[in-house]
Amino acid sequence: MADPMSVFQVAGRAMSAQLVRMNTTASNLANAGGTTGSAETAYKTMKPVFRTSFDAASGLATVDVEKIVTAGEAPTKVYDPNNPLADKDGNIYQAAVDESREL
Repeated sequence: MADPMSVFQVAGRAMSAQLVRMNTTASNLANAGGTTGSAETAYKTMKPVFRTSFDAASGLATVDVEKIVTAGEAPTKVYDPNNPLADKDGNIYQAAVDESREL
């Protein structure tokens, strides 16, 4: 049988989950406005999915990061034939990161 979790373990796991949230937000903001030549290679917004974990031995609950998923809008297609990244039709694709939502 596993030892009961201490309050420090609970807090540490919660802070680790928050760090993942902050890192994905920072990555999303860093890639806002990024452009590419195809919709497939355009940056997709990342979001962490959390899961509650209950420790029956101590009666404490904490949070874990279950996975990180891509979410949000499709990349924005912009006609810009003079851009060196433009595809054969003259389009570029911008990452659809909603900066105000991220903040």
